[in-house]
Amino acid sequence: MTLSLSKDSNGRMDPEKRDEWISRLESGEYPQAHARLVDSQHWTDAGEKKNAYCCWGVLCEMAVEDPESGIERDPEHHEYFRDQYGNRMWAYPTAAVLEWAGIPPQVNLDGEPIEHTHVAQMNDTGFEFPQIAEWIRTNW
Repeated sequence: MTLSLSKDSNGRMDPEKRDEWISRLESGEYPQAHARLVDSQHWTDAGEKKNAYCCWGVLCEMAVEDPESGIERDPEHHEYFRDQYGNRMWAYPTAAVLEWAGIPPQVNLDGEPIEHTHVAQMNDTGFEFPQIAEWIRTNW
């Protein structure tokens, strides 16, 4: 399967996927996790065990739901995802997920993704999903 970036004319993330991601982050349906895409050991305030997600984990779930993405849950470890190339991901999405979502590749001089790292840092340093969603809305 060949993937192509689905950016609009402004070089921003695919608008439909961006809006769906924002909607899910703001929905309250996803408990927030830190430092991993999915935390299967999360307990809700009501005493129920439920998967929690970092903001990137929510995007990965969206990719899993799209059969054209080539992204799936890792059958050996349910907290992991796998892309069509067999790459496992547990803390950060692979390039295949970013490409599926049309997230523009913007890197610093060391080759590190700038905005991508920023979103992960926001998630892991106390920003709540609605705040992250607003950043995504403004920047992508």
